[in-house]
Amino acid sequence: MCAAATPLDVDTIVFGGPTWHVLGDRLLATIEPMVARSPFVRASHATIVASTTLGENVAAIVTASLVLDQALSAQPRSLLLG
Repeated sequence: MCAAATPLDVDTIVFGGPTWHVLGDRLLATIEPMVARSPFVRASHATIVASTTLGENVAAIVTASLVLDQALSAQPRSLLLG
């Protein structure tokens, strides 16, 4: 997780899932300092670690959003003249 933050240059890392509402408070207290001191996270900007606001179905919602984005958004390759 920390190693992915620098190449992707993320500002925010969001956690969630079916058991997150039970474990989230305890895990965030551990994860935030780990991300802050990780040698893999470049200190060019702060990286926020947060809990999802989408509830326990976050994986399904994100997956559906990606499918809809792919199906309904303009695709750059379709704009090329062939």
